[in-house]
Amino acid sequence: MADNAWYVAESDTEDVHEAMREEDLDEEVPEEDDPHCPIIPFNDMEKARYRRKWRSALIVKVLGRTFPFPVLSKRLETLWAKHGGLQISSMSFGFYVVRFTSQMDYEQAAVAVLG
Repeated sequence: MADNAWYVAESDTEDVHEAMREEDLDEEVPEEDDPHCPIIPFNDMEKARYRRKWRSALIVKVLGRTFPFPVLSKRLETLWAKHGGLQISSMSFGFYVVRFTSQMDYEQAAVAVLG
């Protein structure tokens, strides 16, 4: 994939940031009477604490070629870690969690991935 495919304009990051602010994650979840699916209520403070570590994280799946983890890690650091660092964790079925230390890097990567 060409490096220019990962270029993100400054105005695009503002659009992503605005969309993230507008997204309301505190909507009520309808209760269902499924005995096999328990409902665990959380107060606002608990929700904020659980969500905090995911605020600057992307779940990534590489399509097409597969790469060894060190190669993928180095490539993503080169493309996405311009202002801070990132931590990559391997998950099952070729998925990775990428956590960013820089909000700007996260927003630029989100624009690159989500379009």
